Amino acid sequence: MEIAGEVSTILAAFAALIAILVGSRQFSETQRLTRETQAVELLVRFNELGIDRDTDDPNRRFWACNARLTITESVHHLTVGDKTWDATVHWMIRTQKNFLNSTRLYGSTYSDSFREILSTSGVTLIEPTPT
Repeated sequence: MEIAGEVSTILAAFAALIAILVGSRQFSETQRLTRETQAVELLVRFNELGIDRDTDDPNRRFWACNARLTITESVHHLTVGDKTWDATVHWMIRTQKNFLNSTRLYGSTYSDSFREILSTSGVTLIEPTPT
């Protein structure tokens, strides 16, 4: 009887461990899918803002382009390490080359990983002079 109790305790612990592992895997997958969904929504918004940047109003054009760059950085952070999304982020940067090359971008406002992507894409960042 004593052995049966110990065996049932071990089996219950093993079942609990399996439940935790399965739950952890499902949680990770849900997190990944949530990030992917957010990235897709941002990519759609990025494309919508492409229409706004064709305006004759320079102020509106600047803010539309600035919003596209912010979305690009957000997509990068949501999908970092995913090769397909990395290619998408590089494409997003290429579509903004004119804006990126004509605007003084302060590197300190971007994350290290995004600055690296901008740099490898040929974008020159400046650092503000200390006051």
